[in-house]
Amino acid sequence: MAKRQFYGQERNPLKMVIYILIVLVMTGCIGYLVCSSRQRRLEYTERVREAAAGETEYVAEKRQSETETETESETQTDTDSTEEKSGTEEDMVKRSSILVLNGTGKAGVAGYWKTQLEKAGYTNVSPVTYTGTVGEETMIYVSAKEQAEPLKQQFPNASVEIGEVEEGLEAAEGGQLPEQRDIFIVIGNKDARSE
Repeated sequence: MAKRQFYGQERNPLKMVIYILIVLVMTGCIGYLVCSSRQRRLEYTERVREAAAGETEYVAEKRQSETETETESETQTDTDSTEEKSGTEEDMVKRSSILVLNGTGKAGVAGYWKTQLEKAGYTNVSPVTYTGTVGEETMIYVSAKEQAEPLKQQFPNASVEIGEVEEGLEAAEGGQLPEQRDIFIVIGNKDARSE
Protein backbone atom coordinates (compact mmCIF):
# COMPACT_ATOMS: atom_id res chain seq x y z
CA MET A 1 0.00 0.00 0.00
CA ALA A 2 1.15 3.40 -0.93
CA LYS A 3 1.33 6.08 1.68
CA ARG A 4 -1.01 9.05 1.11
CA GLN A 5 0.54 12.44 1.16
CA PHE A 6 -1.32 15.36 2.69
CA TYR A 7 -0.18 18.62 1.20
CA GLY A 8 -0.61 21.76 3.25
CA GLN A 9 -1.88 20.03 6.31
CA GLU A 10 1.40 19.79 8.04
CA ARG A 11 1.23 22.12 11.00
CA ASN A 12 4.31 24.03 11.76
CA PRO A 13 4.14 25.90 15.11
CA LEU A 14 6.73 28.43 13.97
CA LYS A 15 4.54 29.48 11.00
CA MET A 16 1.54 29.92 13.32
CA VAL A 17 3.55 32.18 15.63
CA ILE A 18 4.72 34.28 12.68
CA TYR A 19 1.15 34.64 11.37
CA ILE A 20 -0.10 35.70 14.81
CA LEU A 21 2.72 38.26 15.13
CA ILE A 22 1.93 39.71 11.70
CA VAL A 23 -1.76 40.05 12.60
CA LEU A 24 -0.87 41.74 15.91
CA VAL A 25 1.52 44.19 14.22
CA MET A 26 -1.06 45.09 11.59
CA THR A 27 -3.73 45.60 14.25
CA GLY A 28 -1.34 47.83 16.22
CA CYS A 29 -0.58 49.93 13.13
CA ILE A 30 -4.27 50.43 12.38
CA GLY A 31 -4.90 51.42 16.00
CA TYR A 32 -2.01 53.90 15.90
CA LEU A 33 -3.33 55.51 12.69
CA VAL A 34 -6.83 55.87 14.15
CA CYS A 35 -5.50 57.41 17.39
CA SER A 36 -3.15 59.83 15.61
CA SER A 37 -5.89 61.05 13.25
CA ARG A 38 -8.18 61.68 16.23
CA GLN A 39 -5.39 63.59 17.98
CA ARG A 40 -4.77 65.75 14.91
CA ARG A 41 -8.50 66.48 14.63
CA LEU A 42 -8.63 67.51 18.31
CA GLU A 43 -5.58 69.77 17.89
CA TYR A 44 -7.17 71.43 14.84
CA THR A 45 -10.44 71.98 16.72
CA GLU A 46 -8.52 73.53 19.62
CA ARG A 47 -6.66 75.90 17.27
CA VAL A 48 -9.98 76.99 15.75
CA ARG A 49 -11.39 77.64 19.23
CA GLU A 50 -8.32 79.69 20.18
CA ALA A 51 -8.65 81.76 17.02
CA ALA A 52 -12.33 82.35 17.72
CA ALA A 53 -11.50 83.31 21.30
CA GLY A 54 -9.10 85.95 19.93
CA GLU A 55 -11.99 87.52 18.01
CA THR A 56 -14.15 87.37 21.15
CA GLU A 57 -11.61 89.35 23.18
CA TYR A 58 -12.22 92.38 20.99
CA VAL A 59 -15.98 92.11 21.47
CA ALA A 60 -15.50 92.03 25.27
CA GLU A 61 -13.24 95.12 25.05
CA LYS A 62 -15.91 96.90 22.98
CA ARG A 63 -18.58 96.17 25.57
CA GLN A 64 -16.34 97.50 28.33
CA SER A 65 -15.51 100.65 26.38
CA GLU A 66 -19.22 101.19 25.59
CA THR A 67 -20.02 101.02 29.30
CA GLU A 68 -17.25 103.52 30.06
CA THR A 69 -18.46 105.80 27.25
CA GLU A 70 -22.04 105.69 28.54
CA THR A 71 -20.87 106.61 32.04
CA GLU A 72 -18.73 109.47 30.71
CA SER A 73 -21.54 110.80 28.52
CA GLU A 74 -23.98 110.82 31.45
CA THR A 75 -21.61 113.06 33.44
CA GLN A 76 -20.98 115.56 30.61
CA THR A 77 -22.75 118.90 30.67
CA ASP A 78 -25.18 120.10 28.02
CA THR A 79 -22.49 122.40 26.62
CA ASP A 80 -20.15 119.48 26.00
CA SER A 81 -22.93 117.60 24.18
CA THR A 82 -23.62 120.57 21.93
CA GLU A 83 -19.94 120.97 21.04
CA GLU A 84 -19.64 117.26 20.30
CA LYS A 85 -22.62 117.31 17.91
CA SER A 86 -21.23 120.23 15.93
CA GLY A 87 -18.00 118.40 14.96
CA THR A 88 -16.56 117.97 11.49
CA GLU A 89 -17.51 115.23 9.06
CA GLU A 90 -14.43 113.27 10.15
CA ASP A 91 -15.51 113.49 13.80
CA MET A 92 -18.97 112.24 12.84
CA VAL A 93 -17.44 109.29 10.98
CA LYS A 94 -15.22 108.51 13.96
CA ARG A 95 -18.34 108.24 16.15
CA SER A 96 -20.25 106.15 13.57
CA SER A 97 -20.96 102.48 14.12
CA ILE A 98 -18.38 100.61 12.03
CA LEU A 99 -18.42 96.86 11.34
CA VAL A 100 -15.08 95.36 10.31
CA LEU A 101 -15.82 92.17 8.38
CA ASN A 102 -13.24 89.40 8.19
CA GLY A 103 -13.94 86.93 5.40
CA THR A 104 -10.32 86.23 4.54
CA GLY A 105 -10.17 82.93 6.46
CA LYS A 106 -7.26 84.26 8.48
CA ALA A 107 -8.00 84.47 12.20
CA GLY A 108 -7.70 87.82 14.00
CA VAL A 109 -7.92 90.11 10.97
CA ALA A 110 -11.07 91.93 12.10
CA GLY A 111 -9.64 92.32 15.60
CA TYR A 112 -6.40 93.75 14.22
CA TRP A 113 -8.23 96.40 12.18
CA LYS A 114 -10.52 97.21 15.10
CA THR A 115 -7.42 98.01 17.17
CA GLN A 116 -5.90 100.09 14.35
CA LEU A 117 -9.10 102.09 13.86
CA GLU A 118 -9.43 102.72 17.59
CA LYS A 119 -5.84 103.99 17.67
CA ALA A 120 -6.85 106.40 14.88
CA GLY A 121 -9.72 107.72 17.03
CA TYR A 122 -12.73 105.66 15.90
CA THR A 123 -14.86 104.91 18.95
CA ASN A 124 -17.54 102.44 17.85
CA VAL A 125 -15.84 99.61 15.93
CA SER A 126 -17.03 95.98 16.03
CA PRO A 127 -15.17 92.98 14.54
CA VAL A 128 -17.41 90.52 12.71
CA THR A 129 -16.87 87.30 10.77
CA TYR A 130 -18.05 87.50 7.16
CA THR A 131 -19.12 84.37 5.30
CA GLY A 132 -19.45 86.06 1.89
CA THR A 133 -16.86 86.17 -0.88
CA VAL A 134 -13.90 88.49 -0.32
CA GLY A 135 -11.75 89.93 -3.09
CA GLU A 136 -8.17 91.18 -3.03
CA GLU A 137 -9.16 94.80 -2.32
CA THR A 138 -10.90 96.07 0.81
CA MET A 139 -14.46 97.34 0.25
CA ILE A 140 -16.01 100.19 2.26
CA TYR A 141 -19.82 100.41 2.22
CA VAL A 142 -21.29 103.76 3.32
CA SER A 143 -24.53 105.73 2.91
CA ALA A 144 -22.65 108.77 1.49
CA LYS A 145 -19.24 108.83 -0.26
CA GLU A 146 -17.97 111.57 2.11
CA GLN A 147 -18.11 109.09 5.00
CA ALA A 148 -15.38 106.99 3.39
CA GLU A 149 -12.83 109.81 3.02
CA PRO A 150 -11.45 109.64 6.60
CA LEU A 151 -11.23 105.82 6.32
CA LYS A 152 -9.07 106.13 3.19
CA GLN A 153 -6.16 107.02 5.49
CA GLN A 154 -6.31 103.48 6.92
CA PHE A 155 -7.31 101.76 3.65
CA PRO A 156 -5.79 103.83 0.80
CA ASN A 157 -6.53 101.24 -1.92
CA ALA A 158 -10.07 100.43 -0.79
CA SER A 159 -13.05 100.68 -3.11
CA VAL A 160 -16.06 102.64 -1.87
CA GLU A 161 -19.66 101.70 -2.57
CA ILE A 162 -22.97 103.16 -1.48
CA GLY A 163 -24.99 100.53 0.38
CA GLU A 164 -24.63 98.06 3.19
CA VAL A 165 -23.85 94.41 3.83
CA GLU A 166 -26.91 92.51 5.02
CA GLU A 167 -26.00 88.84 4.58
CA GLY A 168 -23.10 86.73 5.77
CA LEU A 169 -22.54 88.57 9.06
CA GLU A 170 -21.67 86.45 12.10
CA ALA A 171 -20.83 87.87 15.50
CA ALA A 172 -17.97 86.34 17.45
CA GLU A 173 -18.86 83.54 19.87
CA GLY A 174 -21.01 84.83 22.70
CA GLY A 175 -21.50 88.22 21.02
CA GLN A 176 -24.29 89.90 19.13
CA LEU A 177 -24.26 92.13 16.09
CA PRO A 178 -24.81 95.80 16.92
CA GLU A 179 -28.24 97.14 15.96
CA GLN A 180 -26.90 100.38 14.51
CA ARG A 181 -24.54 99.84 11.57
CA ASP A 182 -23.43 102.91 9.67
CA ILE A 183 -20.27 101.77 7.86
CA PHE A 184 -19.20 98.30 6.70
CA ILE A 185 -15.55 97.54 5.94
CA VAL A 186 -15.01 94.18 4.21
CA ILE A 187 -11.30 93.44 4.60
CA GLY A 188 -9.72 92.23 1.37
CA ASN A 189 -6.94 89.68 1.14
CA LYS A 190 -4.30 92.41 0.58
CA ASP A 191 -5.15 93.94 4.00
CA ALA A 192 -5.41 90.58 5.84
CA ARG A 193 -3.12 91.34 8.77
CA SER A 194 -3.34 90.11 12.35
CA GLU A 195 -1.36 90.57 15.52
